[in-house]
This record gives sequence, C-alpha cells and structure tokens, in this order.
Amino acid sequence: MADYGIDVSGYNTITNWSQVRGGGNAWTWTKATQGDYYTNPLFAGQFAGSAAAGLITGAYHFPDPNVSAAANVSHFVSVAAPLGAFHGGAMLPMLDLEDSPTDGITWNASSVNGFVPAFRDALRAATGQRKLCVYAPQSWWASGMMRPGDWADGDIYLCAARYGVNPGDVGWSHPRLAVHQYTNAAPTPGSARPTDRSVTVGAFDAAALTIGEDEEMAGFWFIGNTETGDVALLYPNGDFVGVDGSNWSAVVAANQVPKLDVPPGVWNDMVGRRKAELEFLGGVITGKQPSATPPATQNGQ
Repeated sequence: MADYGIDVSGYNTITNWSQVRGGGNAWTWTKATQGDYYTNPLFAGQFAGSAAAGLITGAYHFPDPNVSAAANVSHFVSVAAPLGAFHGGAMLPMLDLEDSPTDGITWNASSVNGFVPAFRDALRAATGQRKLCVYAPQSWWASGMMRPGDWADGDIYLCAARYGVNPGDVGWSHPRLAVHQYTNAAPTPGSARPTDRSVTVGAFDAAALTIGEDEEMAGFWFIGNTETGDVALLYPNGDFVGVDGSNWSAVVAANQVPKLDVPPGVWNDMVGRRKAELEFLGGVITGKQPSATPPATQNGQ
C-alpha cells in the first residue's frame, strides 16, 4: 500500500499538524539547511510539530556545489542532529538536488555524480547511520544525468519529481526508486498554503524510509569497562561521547586510549548491533587497539 507525505520549508506555515496527519499523510520532510550558510528559521518548530502529531519526520538539505560536500554535511548535521533527525524512528535524511540560478547553484553530470557519494560518505561518518534519500527532477534521472549505478547502494533511496501526472507515474524506473513527488501544489489541511506532496512507489513504504532503532548505532564502536560498567561511544571520525552516565575522560584514562590516534582499521568498522549485543571491550583494551577481534558487523564497510 502506498504511503503519502509532504515536504515543507521556510515558505510553509503549518497551523495544525494533526490536520496534516489527518489529511492522509504518513510523513514530513522539512528543510533544515542549504549549503553551509542557510538555516530554515522554521525548521525546529516544523520538525517538532510534525513529530508530536505522530508523523514520521525527517530533515532535508539543499546542497550547494560551490561548497565542499564536507562543509554541506557539517552544516546540515549541526542543525538537524539536535532535533533527532538521525535517530531511530526518524524519516531518513534527504538530499534535495535542484538548480537554483538565483543562488548560483547549477548542476551537471560531473558535479552531481561526484558530489552525491562524497556527501553520502561524509554524512555516514558524521552521524553513524547509513540511509539517505536522493531527490532530483525526473528529467535528470531519465536523461542519464544522474548515475545511481555509480553510488546507490542498498541504503540509498531515490526520489523523482514529476508533476502533472498521477501519483506513482514516474516515467522512469530503478530498483532503488522509492518516492515520487507528484505535485508542488497539494491542498494540505493544516497548512496555510499548498505543499509539495509525494507518494511511495513499488515495494517501498513509509516504514522502509524510516531509520530503524538499531541503524542509528551503525558506525559506532561501543567501548566500556567490565568492572565499572562505564560505556562510551566512539564515532568513526574519532570523536567521543559518553552514554549511560559514563565519563569519557575516565574511560580514556582507565584504558589508555588516545583520543586522536585511533587505528582506522579497527575503530572505523561500522557496527550495526545494539549495545546489548556488543561485548564490552574495556579490560582488553591496551594502548591503541583492543586485543580481541571486533564482533561481526551487519553493516560493515
């Protein structure tokens, strides 16, 4: 069964999110950022309001190729992560690829197919979750300008915008095609003005476009101390954060783990297991790497 959803930006004023959901919508994508220089001033309220109404809620980024993929990702994550946009239960993040001449944004085959995998990899490294939806006009897909065969793995989902046709009539097919944006002028209950509206296609539904509770942990190594029970997370980029009330400084000191000198062959492995399934490595950590072999991963790279 197809699921419907809307996307909103700073142009949209939503007066009643419960009415949006009651209008037959399962999800919302709300614009968070553009390039490394713009933040939607309504983003926080839109994201929170949508989620509170029970809509699967996600964030999208409008990239600028004049800025590095890493800088685009850094800005996006800094704004969207505090709202839980990369946590389990959120709609997967979306990359909104469009030309915007007034902003000096114009894409071609070379720039877009180079940018997408760079953005994908930087986002995965920064957030630890792998799913991403890539949006572009249908003509870009159908003409071959977009080359998903070069970068669309099993965690990439495609969205094509084609207006003036029936929902689901994309006029282009691909195994990873999951969403059709079929109008930019949908009358939407609870919204002061019409919105973009999309529908899932093929075997995909809203659940497939939702970050799983375990997927948000992909990309982190848990380490801990079996005696004290302290636990900490290590991000693939080398940053650390304490969880369960633990203090990372204490964990580092107890296990003599250097913060910035981490063997990438060990610590950059992507781990897709829940905390309960991981053995604590504290007590076997000596110096720069654990003496035990890391457990098998679900989402290894």
